Parts: sequence; structure tokens; C-alpha cells
Amino acid sequence: MQYTINNRVPTCPQCNAKLKFSQKHFMYTCWDCKTEYHVIDDGQNEHEFIAITYPLKKGQRNYD
Repeated sequence: MQYTINNRVPTCPQCNAKLKFSQKHFMYTCWDCKTEYHVIDDGQNEHEFIAITYPLKKGQRNYD
């Protein structure tokens, strides 16, 4: 599923908690629900990103 994330105030689309950005993996992680959003494209304006999320395997992270 695709989501639009504003990088000025990144908030989780599911629970509205703060997102933490990882430059190493180019993804956002929610502090509350631990959902990972992988950035795939630029948004319509200069402060937006298009990100996707997909189910995690139990006990692993998406980039392992």
C-alpha cells in the first residue's frame, strides 16, 4: 500500500505518531506501532515522499 509522507512533520499514516528517518536504509519507522515505510518516489510537492509498507516476517525486519 502507498502512503504520502510530509518530511517537514513526518507522522505515521496509521497511528499519527512520530516517524524516525533512517538514511542508511532510506525508510521511516514509526515510534509507536513500529511500522516501516520504505521511500520509493518523490511526492507532488517538494516536501513529500511516496512510501510503501508491507507485512514483516515474524522476528525480522524488511531490509534483512
